Amino acid sequence: MAVELLSPATERVVFGILVAALLSQGIKFLRLYITNRKNIHLWDLFVTGGFPSTHTALISSLATAVFIDEGSSNLFIHTIVLSIIIITDALGVRRTSGEEGKAINKIIKLQNLKLTKVHYATGHTPVEVLGGLAIGILSSLVASAIF
Repeated sequence: MAVELLSPATERVVFGILVAALLSQGIKFLRLYITNRKNIHLWDLFVTGGFPSTHTALISSLATAVFIDEGSSNLFIHTIVLSIIIITDALGVRRTSGEEGKAINKIIKLQNLKLTKVHYATGHTPVEVLGGLAIGILSSLVASAIF
């Protein structure tokens, strides 16, 4: 007797989200490799910021999967609210803090200060978020068609 770990509906959701994550991070890694061949390493697979937004891809994949399963339900509305929070954060707070981190590092360099560079996470531009949105929606639609 085979033990079923996940229901087919859950497998479809997980598959769509994994495809969104792998595709969006893969695109970032490929772009980084093309532009910076000599200074690339494995940790660059986990790079934040840039095109496309993986945060947006993940949450839009989830929201699309919930809509496919539930329609315009309360769960879908909850997912949309969560999506708005995550996308707003990627566009606003993270992007602003990334720009401030870059500015602080420039000041440290220009003033020859004996400080270590500030590590910062970059946020996303609207185009990067739209790219993530497209990947997320399409990955869940493809997963729905396959499963």
